[in-house]
Amino acid sequence: MSKLKVLYLDDDPPNLTLFGHMFRRDFDVITKPNGDEALAYLDHDHVDLIVTDHRMPGMSGLEFLDLVTKKFKSHLPGRILVSGYTENDFSDAMEDQILDAYISKQTYTRR
Repeated sequence: MSKLKVLYLDDDPPNLTLFGHMFRRDFDVITKPNGDEALAYLDHDHVDLIVTDHRMPGMSGLEFLDLVTKKFKSHLPGRILVSGYTENDFSDAMEDQILDAYISKQTYTRR
């Protein structure tokens, strides 16, 4: 059985490396540092799931997922947005079916 193909998009190189190492045993992980490179990859290869950071230079994760949703309607992958900024509300994007899920990065402090 072949592994599910996951595209992870983040402008922070350590995050790309960490994600790839964490999930490479269970998934075929492709990492890209920006929306343009990720879109170029998707023009030639299909993925099963896209996980993208929200705040990135040039194109936000939400803008990227909106482009993916419009461009690849016939074979749309799952779409998850990750953000560390709690002021964002992505419920409209979920209602518009731009993304399937939202994961909030949380910083926990122990006393």
